[in-house]
Amino acid sequence: MVDGLGGEGRAPQSVDHDTGSHEQADDEGETEQQRGEAAAGVVVPHGVISPVDSRGNHLKTPSRHNGDVDLDGVTPGSCKGRLLVATPPLDDPNFDRTVVYMLEHTRDGAVGVVLNRPTDLVLPEPLSRWSEHLSPPSVLFQGGPVELDALIALGRLDGPADEAWSPVVGDLGSVDLAHDPVVVAEHVRQLRVFRGYSGWGPYQLDGELAEGSWMVLPAEHADVFTTQPDDLWRAVLRRQGGRLAWAARAPDNLSAN
Repeated sequence: MVDGLGGEGRAPQSVDHDTGSHEQADDEGETEQQRGEAAAGVVVPHGVISPVDSRGNHLKTPSRHNGDVDLDGVTPGSCKGRLLVATPPLDDPNFDRTVVYMLEHTRDGAVGVVLNRPTDLVLPEPLSRWSEHLSPPSVLFQGGPVELDALIALGRLDGPADEAWSPVVGDLGSVDLAHDPVVVAEHVRQLRVFRGYSGWGPYQLDGELAEGSWMVLPAEHADVFTTQPDDLWRAVLRRQGGRLAWAARAPDNLSAN
């Protein structure tokens, strides 16, 4: 796992889950110059279209990898559109028992968002009009430790949304939050916003897969918009049947008797 793709990422930041209430993700205490410098330094994953910062400003997006792709836009052998399910125990606390939906996986690197880490944060004021359209629970989800300035929205298309929606796989795609939600939301069936993302450098994910750190499993759209994120890791394993269903019953603390 790396701190960013295409450049040095900032150190992972923590989210306070102890307040018991929802807080707005804000940039209080920063100057406009500092905010501009932070936005300019954000490197957003390959293939993720129109991520925004907390003020609704578009962030820098590198060009998509131009390798051979199939009709769904997936490179052969890629994990794109599938789930990475952490194999316990995973030493990195950022990813222990996580379920990651893969947005891109090419020879240049890989990127995804963690599906089962809800935060206590709500959308900041410039984007708050989108809040009523979020799938429950209507909070920001921690997509990963990389580039926490980036907000990435995923939604399912229910009608033409023009430039406000870009496909990832099938009818699941990236929603551009810089657009007017009044115009866009009626065409989007489900919506979830992630703060930050999970990134791997060239061939790094392939190495972790070879080590057995992750299980690559089929994804369902319901996983992306789960209403029970705390149970998602176990739920994904249970539906596989066999040994994986048995593994879902393992205690959180494997050393427990």
